[in-house]
Amino acid sequence: MDSVTFQRQAPLSLDFLIIGAGISGLACAYSLASSGHRVRILEALPKNARKSCSGLRVPPNMSKILLEWGLGDELKAKTRPCRQVVFDDLLTNENVGAILWRDEVIAETGGDFLLMHHGDLYEMLLRIALEAGVEIKYGAKVSQVIPGKELPKDNPPHRTMNSCGTTRSPSPICSYSDPATSGSVTGHGPPSVRLSHGELLTADIVIGADGSRSMVRELLLEPEHDHGVESGYTAYSTDVDIKIMDKDPILKQLVNDQNWHIWMDDRRSLLSYPVGRDGKYAVHGFCHDDIHTKGTSSLPCGKPSWETEYPKDKLLRLFSDCNPISRRLLEIAESPIVLARHLVLPRCETWVHDSHTIALLGEAAHPTVPCSNQSIGMCIEDAAVFGGLFSRLRSWDQVPSLMEAYQDLRQDRAYAAACQDQSNAEITWLPPGPHRDARDAAMRADKQCDIGDFNERMLRDQWDTVCEVFGYSASEAAANWWVGWGMLAEMAKRRTGDSLQIEMTIAPQGIFV
Repeated sequence: MDSVTFQRQAPLSLDFLIIGAGISGLACAYSLASSGHRVRILEALPKNARKSCSGLRVPPNMSKILLEWGLGDELKAKTRPCRQVVFDDLLTNENVGAILWRDEVIAETGGDFLLMHHGDLYEMLLRIALEAGVEIKYGAKVSQVIPGKELPKDNPPHRTMNSCGTTRSPSPICSYSDPATSGSVTGHGPPSVRLSHGELLTADIVIGADGSRSMVRELLLEPEHDHGVESGYTAYSTDVDIKIMDKDPILKQLVNDQNWHIWMDDRRSLLSYPVGRDGKYAVHGFCHDDIHTKGTSSLPCGKPSWETEYPKDKLLRLFSDCNPISRRLLEIAESPIVLARHLVLPRCETWVHDSHTIALLGEAAHPTVPCSNQSIGMCIEDAAVFGGLFSRLRSWDQVPSLMEAYQDLRQDRAYAAACQDQSNAEITWLPPGPHRDARDAAMRADKQCDIGDFNERMLRDQWDTVCEVFGYSASEAAANWWVGWGMLAEMAKRRTGDSLQIEMTIAPQGIFV
């Protein structure tokens, strides 16, 4: 299953600071470090304090990146393939419809649709990031991010050659005095990050991978920007032990079920699916504040993130009237139950600071519905594209164009995916009425199609439906931009100076530019 892609080494190596050691931060750190850059991650939580509860879906556009990163064997050991989404009524358990992805269509994407535990993915990315040389500073709460001054193109800082023949950015050096005295910060103009206890860290580029409520995003937006609104929905996640399910007469039917189940109701839904090979079953619940108000369960306090725990008895009250299978899943769910509030934010138009020294990545750039289909996939794509672009860095004057290319390549796609995930979620939350009736009628009509009668036209139609999302290749997107724009700019620049040089890399799979 392994399909390791040759990792090019950047001719010019920079020093990166990434804020946030979640999935986005680790993925970006690995993508950069594996191409020769120096990467440090700042994580506010103590080591081993991050909660990894419940599961996630790995769509083909994401799994193919993990395969390229050499994680094929671990994916095979830690995931389960998924081919069908089943839609049922939350109250009655009546089947409404299903979506079946044909093996031929999934194979054409170059990846696979997998189900796995969040903690397993986290550990995989943590391991390969550390092996690539990434440093992680835990308990490093960031209080301020200070943009750098764009370095003059004709006078870049001195660079030293490393043993591999690539040019290295020197360890950033700055003059710092405590803000309690003079507050001065001087140096050659790189961006800086101040920690809560006063320590100042600098790098060539700072990346904000600090989640949907990103402090780095606030720096990039106008002071009067739209801060978003609470959607009124809270997402809950937990695990169920499959061994317990196997002994339960109500849940036994789900033990060998590879499907992803979605139970739909008025402003509520419940998702469940098996994760990995270690006997866990993931459960996600969504509930609107109105349901809390009608019941006896109190609303979550403050702005809970995935580090916030919620009492199981309160969650059970929110879903007390649902069908026996769904209710039983929640009754035997393992603690902790973690939750996150859904914040609806407008499209973030600025991912890159004017200085080209700070960028947003993952949900810091494109927040979406918690536990949604592409919430993790888009973060991994961001990391692969960013690293792919900066693996081609050979001079300082390329940095602005690479930063802008990153936003151009990722912004529209990530926003479209977030909108689709939002729409998909809202479809499962419809109240009784004509819209729900139309949804159910459409799903039931699709269900009438005999799966055994799939013909070439139907396969083609399904491919046309999923190819844009599932068939996307982040590494190809970065490479195509380089061939179509980046390399042409380099060629034009060199015509006026040095003799033309076209970089060719010999990879095990062949020769590529």
